[in-house]
Amino acid sequence: YIDAVSETSITLNWKTNVETDSAIRYIDTETKESKRQTQDSLATIHSFTLKALEPGKEYLLEIQGRDIYGNLVVSDEFTARTEKDAKPPSITQVKTETAIPSGKSDIVQTIVSWRTDEPSTSQVFWEEGITEKKELPNSTNIDKNFTTNHVVIITSFKPSSVYRFRIQSADRSDNTANSSDFTILIPEKKKSVIQI
Repeated sequence: YIDAVSETSITLNWKTNVETDSAIRYIDTETKESKRQTQDSLATIHSFTLKALEPGKEYLLEIQGRDIYGNLVVSDEFTARTEKDAKPPSITQVKTETAIPSGKSDIVQTIVSWRTDEPSTSQVFWEEGITEKKELPNSTNIDKNFTTNHVVIITSFKPSSVYRFRIQSADRSDNTANSSDFTILIPEKKKSVIQI
C-alpha cells in the first residue's frame, strides 16, 4: 500500500479487480479525528496522495472504493506515520517602525515585523545598549498564534536609547529559529512648542 511518506503527505498504491473510485478514510490516532479524501476517477490501478497531514503523526488508514454499480469495497485498517518536521522556520523580511508621541508621555511604541516560511510563534528578546552577551535578558510574551506574518509591539523602549534585539519563532513541531541580532536607535522625543 504505502509508496511514499513526507512530513505532510502519504502516497498509497493499490489494485482492484474492477474499476472503482478511490477514497481513503484516515483517523489521527492521537485526537481520534476522522477525515476522508476522495478521487472520483474510476481505475483498477490506484495511486492516491493524502495531503495536508500533520508532521510526525500516526494515522489509521482505510482504503475504500466504489464501482459503477455502487458496490463498496473496503481494505483492512492499517497505520502509517508522517515524517517528523526537523527543520526550523526561516525568518526573513525583518522590519521595525517606531512611534514617539510628543508631550509628556515617555511611552515609545516599536513595531517589529517579520515573515517565516511556515506557521510559527512570535517572540522578541532585547536589551538596552550593545553588549557581547549571548543571552538577551528581556522578552515579549510568546504569541502562540501560528502564523507566517508576524507583528510584535514593544512599549518598553525609551527615547534617545539604543537596543539590541533578536527574533525567535518556533513551528508546531517545536523547531526553534533565532534571527541574527539587530540594533535599533530610538530617536529623541520631539518637544512641543508649548511644553514647559
